[in-house]
Amino acid sequence: MTNTDSVIALRHTLHAHAERSNQETKTRAIIKDFLKTQTDTRIEDRGSWLYAVHEEEGAKETLVFRADHDAIVNSHGTVYHGCGHDGHTAMLAGCAQALSGQRLGKNIVYLFQPAEENGTGAALCTPLFSEYRVDAVYGLHNMPGVEKNLLLARPGTMQYASEGLTLDFLGKQSHASQPENGINPAFAVAKLMLALQPFHKKQAQPLTLGDLTFSGPVYATIVHARIGNENFGISPGEGTLSCTIRAEKDTDLTKLAEGLLQLAHDTAGPLRIQTKTTDAFPETRNDPALYEKTTQILKEAGLLVQTMQEPLRGSEDFGVYKDFAPTFFCFLGAGKDYPPLHTDEYEFPDEIAETGIRFFTTIARA
Repeated sequence: MTNTDSVIALRHTLHAHAERSNQETKTRAIIKDFLKTQTDTRIEDRGSWLYAVHEEEGAKETLVFRADHDAIVNSHGTVYHGCGHDGHTAMLAGCAQALSGQRLGKNIVYLFQPAEENGTGAALCTPLFSEYRVDAVYGLHNMPGVEKNLLLARPGTMQYASEGLTLDFLGKQSHASQPENGINPAFAVAKLMLALQPFHKKQAQPLTLGDLTFSGPVYATIVHARIGNENFGISPGEGTLSCTIRAEKDTDLTKLAEGLLQLAHDTAGPLRIQTKTTDAFPETRNDPALYEKTTQILKEAGLLVQTMQEPLRGSEDFGVYKDFAPTFFCFLGAGKDYPPLHTDEYEFPDEIAETGIRFFTTIARA
């Protein structure tokens, strides 16, 4: 049985000890303490990540329930839980508490994942799939702007794939009075920026890039550009262009990255180009059969479930798990007029915690 007060208290404790991605030492200790005192699960600490297990002899299947627990930094430089991962973790721990001592006919692995915000956490946790034959992985994320306690999901893509791409253009510096003696990257950078303009707009139909065609929408958002410095005696020899690229499908993201690199090289002329990628997130996708099965279970249990018409363009590293087992991911409404994620005003609303716990326990008991 769930003690809602203890779950909310856990959320507040996690909130008071928010830690950034890959630094969640105190957070893990708080989670383990709750699991030891409030559940009968077996805890497995893997150093940078942990999980707890409800294991039964003769279990017919093994399900993984995942929650993230890293925090972000607000506009004042303070680390805080501005994405609600404290709430996600508390709800999953509450599920483990509720199911303790119950016979389910299945194994449940409660996966407490670090470092979702920078896209590295899910990959850290993949050794789990060598230890267990996993039949499905489930997760959720709270969502302001959506009616409280409403669950939103769709078959296929839930969230876009994305990554950060930085292009360094390397030429030759010269005196500003003799630019012909140098190789200034300004024109190549400017030309590439203009070529990316169509990829900044909402697309009614898929774009093309050179000979490349895409199966769905693709975007390339310029986030930073630099050419030399404010020195009027120098024609610069270095320039940088950084953008976030995203696509509805993993395959389209790969094609977009390859196409942009080819376009950069075609534009560069005598310039050399160095590239760097970061913050890589795969597409988060719901297995169609698992979607139908899960939404039916949730609806029959009285939970409010609604089908999303379009995937969310933002990214989530839950998509890593689809390479190991069928996955189901949904959004839990935090309130239509609730402060948006990642804003200074945001804090996870405790009143939706019970629905999040019911989401997991309903699936476990089905």
